[in-house]
Amino acid sequence: MLIGEVSRHTGISARMLRHYEELGLVSPHARTSGGYRDYSEEDLRQLLQVEALRSLGLPLAHIAELLAEGVGGLPTMIDRLIAETRQRINRDRELLRRLQLVRKEQPEATAELLEVIDVLRQLRSGDPAVRHQAALGHLDPASARGSALTEALLREDNDDVAGALQWALERSGSTDLGLLHKALAAQNPRVRRRAANLLTGMAGADVDKLLETLVDDADDLIRSRAILALSRRGSKAMVPRLLGMIVEGLLDVEAAELLGELVPADEKVVGELEELLAAPGTTPGARLRLVQALAEIPGPRSGRLLAALIDDEDRVVAGTARYILGEHGNG
Repeated sequence: MLIGEVSRHTGISARMLRHYEELGLVSPHARTSGGYRDYSEEDLRQLLQVEALRSLGLPLAHIAELLAEGVGGLPTMIDRLIAETRQRINRDRELLRRLQLVRKEQPEATAELLEVIDVLRQLRSGDPAVRHQAALGHLDPASARGSALTEALLREDNDDVAGALQWALERSGSTDLGLLHKALAAQNPRVRRRAANLLTGMAGADVDKLLETLVDDADDLIRSRAILALSRRGSKAMVPRLLGMIVEGLLDVEAAELLGELVPADEKVVGELEELLAAPGTTPGARLRLVQALAEIPGPRSGRLLAALIDDEDRVVAGTARYILGEHGNG
């Protein structure tokens, strides 16, 4: 079959057929008496095989390698292409992130644009010392690059560098709240904890709303930090959460201190403490922590509960109640 006929039947241009021949993909050896290429049945089968591989997105150079290795090399070739494609996608995503960060900073002058790019370059250095210095070098609110610093903190794996980045963000007040919001949905627990930890040092209604979404988080550290942060802001809605932290033993000392600050002396929280102390499922350790929490809630009702606990069957609980009463009496 002549090249024109092959082109009409397959839809492949004569120019592409010649290109295939130049690459050694399909090379008809037969010639007509006039010297024209004559495609055999075997040539046509190979041509269709080339087109099938091209439909997968394989580059012609890879197709040539595959044809040389035989059909048995196809799985290996596909695995290699999958790996290469993933690497390319990751590179493209990283480029997209960098471009978005640069655009977010809205540099207007050439010098300002170069400064933003230089900050990003330093924050992505493979040397922790360079990243650390980059963080400390942008404490001035006027020059701080909030989005770049926030993004760098969230992906930083060195605790010292992360501490410097957080300090820079807190001092400059330039944290990118949008990036933190996205980070809270990340699968990486380290990223989520970094975002939550940064939020606890920030103020504002939008920050409080984000913290409120974390008070039921499955991560103990994230949940407890959010509860403590909202309690420091005076949210009495956190009282039951603080009691839960005391029972669980999650930052219970801080939780007890904040509990005392949130409630008046004879608030109903003393009754809730009493119920938890008497609940069948409350462990000895949790009962002890609840009694210790009463030390932070002075007042008649708290004193009466402590007096009743002096005769508790748990000697540790009874001794702790007696000690707290003594301390209150001395005060």
